[in-house]
Amino acid sequence: MSEQFLYFLQQMFNGVTLGSTYALIAIGYTMVYGIIGMINFAHARFT
Repeated sequence: MSEQFLYFLQQMFNGVTLGSTYALIAIGYTMVYGIIGMINFAHARFT
């Protein structure tokens, strides 16, 4: 395979991976907002 095609495939993989990560974050915020009616950016404190 040519070097340009391999570069294209790598960029496609990177785009799909990053897009999936953003989608999972968005789904999580949507679920939290739907349940409690507000966006909560606070994290629990573990001791």
